[in-house]
Amino acid sequence: MSWNYRVIRNVDGLRIFDVYYNEAGQPVGSNVSPTYVYGETVDDLKVQLALMLEALERPILEERDVGSQGESNGKA
Repeated sequence: MSWNYRVIRNVDGLRIFDVYYNEAGQPVGSNVSPTYVYGETVDDLKVQLALMLEALERPILEERDVGSQGESNGKA
């Protein structure tokens, strides 16, 4: 299973989530909570922000088409 950041539209508007894909490359789930920037160094934050910026270049996903993994993103 692979993942990346994607913009998902839900009742709250647009948010960036971790999205998970099956082996065929279809989105099969996301975290319940939107992602946030975290890390141990400024460079960690820069890398994560760059990956989030890439999400803005991809098509927006609808929440109903992705679903959720039923857990928080576990980054706290």
